[in-house]
Amino acid sequence: MGWRGLRLRRRHPHLRRRPAAGPVAHKRLARVDYAYDNDGLLIAAQTTVDSTPYTLSLTRDPSDGKLTATALSSITTAQTYDGFGDLATFAAGSGIDDVYAYQITSRDDLGRILTKTETIEGVSQ
Repeated sequence: MGWRGLRLRRRHPHLRRRPAAGPVAHKRLARVDYAYDNDGLLIAAQTTVDSTPYTLSLTRDPSDGKLTATALSSITTAQTYDGFGDLATFAAGSGIDDVYAYQITSRDDLGRILTKTETIEGVSQ
């Protein structure tokens, strides 16, 4: 057996790296509209269920595109990263209060988490 040249593969539309810019709908599901920034990163998704609109907003760091916050109705998340780009803190809340949060307090030389502090409904563990 020998090499016979390049082998072409047909890519299926649903296997694209980035979804199409237009809305996505399914006959049994609600239509979802997506919004992207100039770098092609998702920044919002919106749908309507039973006449109630829902928008998921994603906030990204403009320097590297990492996700820094999300919001869906009153549910919010926020995260920060260390100098290596690893997740350093995460918080999720509803309204004013954080319901769940954690902070990674130490890592080993390979970047594995050694210790972290979790806070669940105001109680640190």
